[in-house]
Amino acid sequence: LKKRLKKDLTRPFADVFLHMVPMLRQLYTQYCENYERALSAYDRCKSSKAFVSFLGARQERTGRDFLSCLYLPIGRIIAYD
Repeated sequence: LKKRLKKDLTRPFADVFLHMVPMLRQLYTQYCENYERALSAYDRCKSSKAFVSFLGARQERTGRDFLSCLYLPIGRIIAYD
């Protein structure tokens, strides 16, 4: 490993990434499967003034609204597909 690190720093990263692909695929699949449930939960919670206030404060700080952040992982994969 030490020899490989001296020769090529990108290779160990690639090895780790390839090792993690099955876990990442499972994580993404679960995210997509739960996306509709997350939207339903959002619809239920947006009647709460505290929730709306919390999301508004986060949007001011980050410049992103909650729904766009929720969709971001799905949109990224579609863009690369």
